[in-house]
Parts: sequence; C-alpha cells; structure tokens
Amino acid sequence: MKYLKIEAFEKHLEEALPDHPSSIYMILLAEPDEREHIVKKILTGLGKVEQEKLELKDLEEAIASPSFFSSKRCLIVEGVESEKAAAFDKVLPFLQSLPQDLTVILSGSGFKAKPTFYEALKKEMIFLDLSKEPPWERKKRWQKWLLDAMRQERKTLAPDAASYLMEANYPSFAVLLQEVTKAATYVGEAKTISLEAIKAICHFDQSEKGWDLAEAIVWGGQISIHTLRQYDTNEAMGLLGQLRYHIKLGLCLAEQNEEIITKAYPKLRPKSLEKYKPLASRLPPSYFRLALDALFDTELKCRSGLKAPILLETLTYKLSQKRKRAALPST
Repeated sequence: MKYLKIEAFEKHLEEALPDHPSSIYMILLAEPDEREHIVKKILTGLGKVEQEKLELKDLEEAIASPSFFSSKRCLIVEGVESEKAAAFDKVLPFLQSLPQDLTVILSGSGFKAKPTFYEALKKEMIFLDLSKEPPWERKKRWQKWLLDAMRQERKTLAPDAASYLMEANYPSFAVLLQEVTKAATYVGEAKTISLEAIKAICHFDQSEKGWDLAEAIVWGGQISIHTLRQYDTNEAMGLLGQLRYHIKLGLCLAEQNEEIITKAYPKLRPKSLEKYKPLASRLPPSYFRLALDALFDTELKCRSGLKAPILLETLTYKLSQKRKRAALPST
C-alpha cells in the first residue's frame, strides 16, 4: 500500500498497530529528523520490540539471525538514498519471506530501486512517499505533529500560538518540538499554551545558536564549554539532530556524491554548499562515519538519563580528536 499523505498513513498506523503490523515499512522524506519522527511513531505502535539500526548490506544476515532477548524484532535501515539498485535486488528475496516476528523499516530521502522492487513487495510493504511534498503540506504536517505532541502532554496549543510558531524560522522540526515541549513544562498546570507563553518561553534565536554550535562541533570552530553546560536533555536532543544533519551532509560531500546531496538536502543554499565543500575535502568519509557512530552512542546515553552536558562535552572532544587524526594533508 502506498501513501502520499501523512494523514492517511498515520490513520493506517492507528488502525493496524500493534495487532496487525506490516512486515515492511518504507519512509521517503527529505529531512532526517522528520523521518526519525515517523519511525518512532511506528516503533511506538509496535509496542515492546527489540530494535537494531544497520546498513542495507547487513540486512540479509540480520534477518537470518534469531533474537534471544525478545519475541519481536525491528530492523531499521536509514539512508537508503545512497544505495544502488543492485543492493535492493540482492535483499529482495529475503524481504519477501520475513519471519512473522520481524519488521523492517527502510528510510531515506529517496531510493534507486527498480520499479519491480515495489511491485514485488506491494502486498507486504507500507510505503509512505513524501519526497515530493509541497511546502504548505509540510507546514500543515508540522503543525499537526505539534498539536499531537501537546495532546500527549495533556495540553492544547492556542491557534494563534500555533500559527506564530509556523512562521518562526526553525531549521528543523526537532528544534521546534524541543522549544514547544519546554513551553509545555514551564506553563505548569495551565491546560492551554498561549501565544504570550510561547513568546516568553521559546528562544527563537536558539535554533541559530544551536546551528552554529553544531557546525563548530562537526567541522571545527570555536566552542564555548560554558554553552554546552547550559543544555538540558530536551535541548541536547535538538542539538544532536542538528549534528546529525551536518555529519550526514559532510559524508555526502566527502564521498563527492552530488546527486544524493541534491535529493537529501533540497533546501541547501548554493552559498552554504560552497562553504562546506572545502571543509569536507580535508576530511575522509571515515571521519563522518565514526562521527555518526559517536552521535548514535551519545543519543542512546542521553535518552537513558545520563547528564546531557557531560555527554555533549565528551562527544565534542571525541570529534575533535577524530578530526585531528583523520585530517587529510593540504594539496
């Protein structure tokens, strides 16, 4: 089943999960943090499930390996836009005969599989394709997700506050959600988050400051340890989302994959691209892959309740050392 609208897809999840999950989900969407938001919705719907993130080349082995810890497993493959059609052809037979206790989620900004790949799996696979979603639909989706998040907090967002937030210049949904969640905490017992509360509590310059900080941590630059020590867990998760953006962009640039950059970062300005290209030319792809591993480890520890400032300081130091060791000689 193929969906081109988020509303229909989410309605399907509500009706099907947890009792009637599909064996395969494919999520196509430009922004990594928004794909992650959808993947989390699927995982929440599945209930208690053992999760594993891996690359497409490792999927065959993972499918064949039984779990000794959980009755249900979910294998998550992120970044499928970088895979060639041959890689999808190789895993197709295994996806057609998945064990009943296994769910596979494929996620990326696009994918190069042949049309026969979808045709072969259309009975097993739920396919959400938002790769060509117009800007006004994206804004509508962000607003719906914010309202849903506030309902989970047993609060409502005033209509004028929601409209105001949609006009704010946030670089990602993760950062926007972080700020609104902060507002929900600070209003205390109040059931409605007003426009006045949003203006008083949300830091509309935080996205830019966080963006600059993420840029400095990944590419190298001046970093204030005092600033890192001010981050709480929610703010840290927003910063980690921005770090992921820079690391994945750096990996694409280091691999000189212009086609993937165009698809995965459709809003990247030419001026920004010219800024990051020379920085990426001095670092090998291995640096960015190691950085992704370090980021994933930091995110897991942050979610488990460890102190965010210590984790951010440690991650910053690790990337600094990896960058020094990995730097290519100037030409």
